[in-house]
Amino acid sequence: MIFNKTTGQGFIHIDFWTTGSTMALVSIPNSAPTPKELSETPLNNDDNSTVWIEKGSRTIYGRPRANKRYIANIPIFVDPPR
Repeated sequence: MIFNKTTGQGFIHIDFWTTGSTMALVSIPNSAPTPKELSETPLNNDDNSTVWIEKGSRTIYGRPRANKRYIANIPIFVDPPR
């Protein structure tokens, strides 16, 4: 996760292989800020695969195809530290 400490704008980079359909992919650390809003990004336009993280959540979910590698950046907005 990378974010601008002034604006709160950033992204979460993920690189993973899938084993099934909709699943929890990864959790961000407790020390990391959580998104202010739902953020979703497509993985592949050909198969309607997508990943998302919900407002205030630490879990990134995905709806990918099985046995495929994906690399994506999920854009996020967090509350900047004061």
